[in-house]
Amino acid sequence: MYRVAIALVFGLAACTSTAPNDVRGVGFNSYETARASQSGLPGGSGGVISNADLAAAGLPTAGTTVAAGASPSGVSDEQDFDAVSSRETIESDAARLARLRAGFEVVQPTAVPTREGETPSIVAFAIKTTNQPGERLYRRSRFRATTKFEKSCTGHATLDVAQEIFLAKGGPEKDKDGMDPDGDGFACGWDPRPYRQALAN
Repeated sequence: MYRVAIALVFGLAACTSTAPNDVRGVGFNSYETARASQSGLPGGSGGVISNADLAAAGLPTAGTTVAAGASPSGVSDEQDFDAVSSRETIESDAARLARLRAGFEVVQPTAVPTREGETPSIVAFAIKTTNQPGERLYRRSRFRATTKFEKSCTGHATLDVAQEIFLAKGGPEKDKDGMDPDGDGFACGWDPRPYRQALAN
C-alpha cells in the first residue's frame, strides 16, 4: 500500500504544469510586453499608453478635460439632437439639401443591349403577338407532322423552354422540327395569354 501511495504522488507531480511566468523565448522580453502586443497597446510601454500615443490617435490625453456627452475627435455627432440643433437651422438644412440636389446626376434609361447568342425573349414575343392559340398564321408542311411534333416536343422541361428553342431556330416563320404544326407561332402548345394578361393588369 505504501508503494502505491508513493507511485501516485510521483505520478501527480509529473502532471503539474511547467509553464513559465513570462513569455521569454517567443519573441517578447516580458509578460507585460506580450500582453501589450495582444491588446494593441504600444510595445515596450508596460501596457501604459503615453500622451503622445493618445494625441497621435486623436484621443484626449491625460491632461485633457472632456465634457460629458462630447464626442471624441473625428467621430460624427449627427445623431445628437442637442449638438446638431445648436449649429444647424431649418434654413441651413435647406441650403445643404439644395447643394446635394445640385450634385445629383440623372441617368436616362437606355435600351437593353442584345448580346450575341442570347436566347429570344418569350415574354417580348407573347406581348408582340395578337393571335389566339390555334389561329393559323404560318404555312406548315403536313409531311410527318405528328411524328415530328411528338419527337421535337418531348423532353423539354417546360413549354417555355420549348418556345425559346423554337424561336431560336427561326420560329415562328420557320419550323423545320415540326414544333408548331398548326402554324399559330406557338410551339408545343405554348400559350402566350398569361403574359398578355400580366401586361394588361
